[in-house]
Amino acid sequence: MRLNKIFVFLKSLNLTIFLLVCIALMVAISSFQSIYPAFLKSIGLYNIYYSSYFKFVIILFIINLVSCTISLIPKTKKLFEPPIKAQKSFRFNDVEDKKKQLKLLLKRKKLLFYEKNNVILVHKYPIRKFAVYFIHLSILIIAIGALITNFFGFRGMLVLKKDKPTNTVYFVNSSTTTLPFSIESKNFTIKYYKKGSVPKEYKTTGLILDNSKKIPFNIYVNHPFKYHGIWFYQSSYMPEKSKTFISIKVNNRTNKLYINKPEKIGNMVLYLKDLQYYNSKFVANLYVFTPKGYANGWLFENQSVNVAGTNISFLNVYETFISLISASKDPGSPIILSGFILLGLSSFLVLLPYKRKTYSVLKK
Repeated sequence: MRLNKIFVFLKSLNLTIFLLVCIALMVAISSFQSIYPAFLKSIGLYNIYYSSYFKFVIILFIINLVSCTISLIPKTKKLFEPPIKAQKSFRFNDVEDKKKQLKLLLKRKKLLFYEKNNVILVHKYPIRKFAVYFIHLSILIIAIGALITNFFGFRGMLVLKKDKPTNTVYFVNSSTTTLPFSIESKNFTIKYYKKGSVPKEYKTTGLILDNSKKIPFNIYVNHPFKYHGIWFYQSSYMPEKSKTFISIKVNNRTNKLYINKPEKIGNMVLYLKDLQYYNSKFVANLYVFTPKGYANGWLFENQSVNVAGTNISFLNVYETFISLISASKDPGSPIILSGFILLGLSSFLVLLPYKRKTYSVLKK
């Protein structure tokens, strides 16, 4: 009795609707990851497709779908059982001959039929009644694919410093995983639009180090590459401050000035707080400390300024970047794709005009 109540609950349409609403909400929440990352991370809903919440909802949805399908089998089976009484009855003297004629007519019309207890059951497009099973199967395949990705897939970030191989992938929950191979960045380049400071393209060139194999790769925005089932995307970049510097000329002496690293030159101290790209030129946020006080401001590349009688020129920039590569393993994607293909094909079955008729040929 208790098991029956559990089964009734698991196959209920109310549970189906509730789970679909939960899935829809999770999909909606995932779109806010970039807006409320800290809050979503605190409640375990950041990177939601790999969360335990999503895993639980999908497992319950699979159980609900299978239970609903099982509950439909008796109704479908009944449709293919000839009833005791036919919808239409015909009476002839020569019963067997008329039965043969009727069956030949049904064959010519390519209708499915069979006889039981003098009742002939005829179906037109009987596969139409199995459309719901194909749709359920396709949704089940999609759900299983999503579950496989949840259990065995991941999505994280690789931090690539030039000439420093790494196989560590960082996740948003601060955990990590290691790849069975390493990735080394050999060069990172940025192209800017001619006007403005917006990057046009950034690109990482490097090597996949897999045991003794060295496999070259190029990756840039919207052009990922795949290796051993893992997709790699050029996600972003950031300057490596310890290796990024500007060449600056104080009077007739050229010096290197690193970001956030004060440099004493003569009786003054120069401090590079920030470096940006604006209107097709680099611009440095420079602080100059002298015995009489300090001055600060933005100095463009190839621009000079006089501070306390000292001429300071911003010559050029030597940038070194850290490339941020998104790594994504989605082993369930081929299964999900096959599920969507089956769902599309199954949807056409719903359009077929199903008909069910029963006849009996009796003796006068």
